[in-house]
Amino acid sequence: MNSRKLRKSLIRSGIALSSLAFALVALPAVAHAQDGKASVEDSDKDIIVTGTLIRGKAPVGQNTISVGQARLQETGATSSNELLASIPQVTNYFNRVPVADLAIAVNQIQISRPNLRNISGNNAASAATLILVDGHRIATAGVNQASVDPDLIPTGAIERVEVATEGGSATYGADAVAGVINFITKKRVDGIEANAHYGVAKNYWQWDASITAGKAWDTGSAYISYTVTKNDALYGRDRAFIHNLNYTAQPYVARDTQCAAANLAVNTVFVPANFTLSSVNYAAPGFVANTFNRCDNSQSGSVVPKAERHGVFVGLTQEFSDRTSIDVRAFYGQRNTFARGVLGSTVTVGAANPYAVQYLPAGLTLGGGVVANLAQVSFNLNPVTGLGPQRSDTSIKEWGANAELKHDLSDDWQLRGLLNWSESDSRYDLTGISNSRLAAAGSATTLATAFNPFDVTKNNAALITDLTDSEIAGQAKDHLINARLIAEGKLLDLPGGDARLAVGYEFIHDKLEQRFQSDIRIGTLGTFPLTAYSRDVHAVFGDLNLPLIANGNGGALLVVAASGRYDHYSDFGDTFNPKVGVSLKPVEWITLRGNWGTSFTAPTPLDQLGSQRNTISAFPFVAFTRPGDTVPAGSYTVALQGSQPNLQPQKATTWSLGFDIAPPAIEGL
Repeated sequence: MNSRKLRKSLIRSGIALSSLAFALVALPAVAHAQDGKASVEDSDKDIIVTGTLIRGKAPVGQNTISVGQARLQETGATSSNELLASIPQVTNYFNRVPVADLAIAVNQIQISRPNLRNISGNNAASAATLILVDGHRIATAGVNQASVDPDLIPTGAIERVEVATEGGSATYGADAVAGVINFITKKRVDGIEANAHYGVAKNYWQWDASITAGKAWDTGSAYISYTVTKNDALYGRDRAFIHNLNYTAQPYVARDTQCAAANLAVNTVFVPANFTLSSVNYAAPGFVANTFNRCDNSQSGSVVPKAERHGVFVGLTQEFSDRTSIDVRAFYGQRNTFARGVLGSTVTVGAANPYAVQYLPAGLTLGGGVVANLAQVSFNLNPVTGLGPQRSDTSIKEWGANAELKHDLSDDWQLRGLLNWSESDSRYDLTGISNSRLAAAGSATTLATAFNPFDVTKNNAALITDLTDSEIAGQAKDHLINARLIAEGKLLDLPGGDARLAVGYEFIHDKLEQRFQSDIRIGTLGTFPLTAYSRDVHAVFGDLNLPLIANGNGGALLVVAASGRYDHYSDFGDTFNPKVGVSLKPVEWITLRGNWGTSFTAPTPLDQLGSQRNTISAFPFVAFTRPGDTVPAGSYTVALQGSQPNLQPQKATTWSLGFDIAPPAIEGL
């Protein structure tokens, strides 16, 4: 079954949480919307909602979803990503286990990242959904993905999560094509709060615990929060509906088979024969001629990897006077995943391999050197190494600190300055069988050096150790420095209220270091150099809110908002993105809304590094052949590997129309 069906089935099988009360919290974009205990004591006029830079005003013309502490408790979410899985607009997570992404292929996917409306692929270098913490960026993680992984944000520090489901580049810059997910952390904590959950299903368990301790005083608060989460691995053998059948390897005897035998795949793996030569079907030892041979490789493979997360978050809020205050935040998070799978490959058995003649089908005679290309033999090493010998592991660490200073210039105008620093260290290891050494062993001439794929238990133990001392490994380090200054306040009085304006400047410095290698000795990645790429971004932006028409009750009937942002990148140039929103409230309980704007995704430092090391390679096959065509002998595919040079931003034009209804006759709807 495909991966999407598989993940949905995992949830139906009771793998996820002990509390599966997944539900949508789709509150209107109210500036103070929360559904949990309020530890934030800011007044409405000081709160800034995701999607706007103006205090005390809801984003105009767009929908904002707010998920608070109560939803975190109801879902029993053990991580930030599992909390997001309760929101249908996060389409790649909804009603499934997000960490299951990390059991697919860790050399492609190291980050489990949320994706509003599933616009960009999970293994793409860039993301179409922007992840923020308290309205600002943090360093991206991943070796092949430049993404923020919400798993690294400790749940104990989260006050609420806001999701803006429209493009947000006019306010936040790159990567906001599909929308913005903003994690708002706690500001005021007084006392100690502890939480723990434990969930269990057949052959699976997970648990989490968090503790937050703080002290509040008249002018501020300080707290520290620690969260730890763990979950067991889930294997294909643990669920009857999970299959990964391999028709090139071993006979399907029972679900617990170790898939021990080998298969000769000379022509095509789907021909009902074990060995085909001159149109004659033969049976390899232990097989039956003219029958399908299949093995269920899912039995020893992780469908959900074992995972462990730790997160620490420190917060300080202090008012220096009635007009000046500061918020300081620091964090550290790490996540490790451990997955297991089948350790197998395909080898060409040479004519001089001492096992080739020994295992020829009875009565078969080969002459004229035909034995030199006897067969490509598929095998795995389970009989020697046990179930699940392949390791597929990730390690993600991230840390940082920031300070935001707020100063009221007057009763109407405020100046906000942010200085933000964060770093990440991401790694993956995928063990396997060395292709180069296996090819040599397939053509070797002695019992000590030749590889026997027909019965792997007959091989020299030292040879097996040498062949399996191989891995694909990668590491990336991201360094981010971010500074921002915003002035915001009242322009003039309008019939519907105050016309307000926010203008600002932002600077971002991003440096990425990366290295990855294939078929190297296990643990030797550190001997290879890191390749670095850095860039600077300068941006100016503005946000205008105009309540044009009053509704007669002291509120606004018609509100129009406009925003825009100009970004200059040191590596590819400029981009400007505007946005216009309109909100019409004909009666108190109905709001009609609409917005139009442009957004963009910038080529990441990861993309730019790829264009610097492009390589041209030749492969001894034709990648795409029309049915019925015969591929000429000696045909090759020539491929350019890497990124296209001189990459430019991906651009999008987005618009939406909608309405919000809260009929007073039905309380709570």
